[in-house]
Amino acid sequence: MLATGDSMMYVMQQPLARALRAAGHEVTVDGRFGTGLTKPHILDWYEHAQDQVAQFHPTVTFMFIGANDLFPIAGAKCCGPAWVRGYVRRARRLIRVYGRTIWLTLPAAKDPGLSRAFRIVNRAIRRAVSAEGAQLLDLAPVFTPGWRYRRTMRWKGERVVVRQLDGVHLGHEGLDIATELALAALDTTR
Repeated sequence: MLATGDSMMYVMQQPLARALRAAGHEVTVDGRFGTGLTKPHILDWYEHAQDQVAQFHPTVTFMFIGANDLFPIAGAKCCGPAWVRGYVRRARRLIRVYGRTIWLTLPAAKDPGLSRAFRIVNRAIRRAVSAEGAQLLDLAPVFTPGWRYRRTMRWKGERVVVRQLDGVHLGHEGLDIATELALAALDTTR
């Protein structure tokens, strides 16, 4: 298995890897800070995905990316219709390379401008996942129901801090919850 993406996956990759290994799976982690599908000048994810598949041969890929994806695509600025179409194309290409993919959505961000962009990124991810028959792990309603940012939430009867102070990334307890949901998503795809 492969756990990959931008900083959203980078902070999640070790808890997810531990849980997958405990469940008897081999896993490779490859989170890349500062990257995104709209930043091929930093990392071309299509080429990188091909290299990952050639090297690791994943049977399942967990993809968590999009927090850095506010850059133009082929001249189209984020986050209009042409940009969304371009993002969908890029995400679909990745899914075709990875094969069996579980793609995690972004929870709403604390910053309203980022939050609006994350909603559009998620819309594009949903379209790509649907078109390619991949699996969507929708974290948004779990962590930010009604698309409202929250730093804490109730989980299994306790109030827990689920977000880091940056208002974007999941915090320790949030990572545990997302990992639990990822394992459950994996079980539904067998």
